[in-house]
Amino acid sequence: MFEFDLPSGTYDVTVSVGWAGRTYAHQQIAVEGVPLVTDEGDPGYLVRTAEVEVADSRLTLGMGIRDEYTMLNYLEIEAVDDVSAAPETEGPLAPRATLFAARPNPCNPATLLRFPLPAAGAAALSVCDLAGRRVRTLIPRQPMAAGGHQALWRGDNDTGRALAAGVYFYQLEFGGERQTGRVVLVK
Repeated sequence: MFEFDLPSGTYDVTVSVGWAGRTYAHQQIAVEGVPLVTDEGDPGYLVRTAEVEVADSRLTLGMGIRDEYTMLNYLEIEAVDDVSAAPETEGPLAPRATLFAARPNPCNPATLLRFPLPAAGAAALSVCDLAGRRVRTLIPRQPMAAGGHQALWRGDNDTGRALAAGVYFYQLEFGGERQTGRVVLVK
């Protein structure tokens, strides 16, 4: 399960799955509970778009079926209505961390993940595969000082084994929120 922090509103979400010449028996993707791809066998490339409503400022994306692999090629999230106007709130907003884009991306053999924290607090940084399984914990949940932080991911899992080339997601957890970025590992 992946979560994307977005303003509440309506979004068009487009996904592309499949890989020409490869067979994936079961593929499934649901966004905000709306199925986009549902166990359609191996039709080659599939592109699906759905309009979804985000009410809690967090868009969820679930992938995979019965522990099977889903090959996500492309993901696009586009606002349908004006989500730039944030609702008025009472009191100060909680400070948010910023997760910068991985550099370099694509990477071989390593990429640098940087994030400044606006205040001291517990944070964690991990890398997940396309099915949402955590493959590497770069920074276990621990108290961290305010300011700039970084971690180097060498394209390996928690046991030090090199991972296959492909798309991976890195996730920062801080202040009750999760931010996600995408990185491509090439060999």
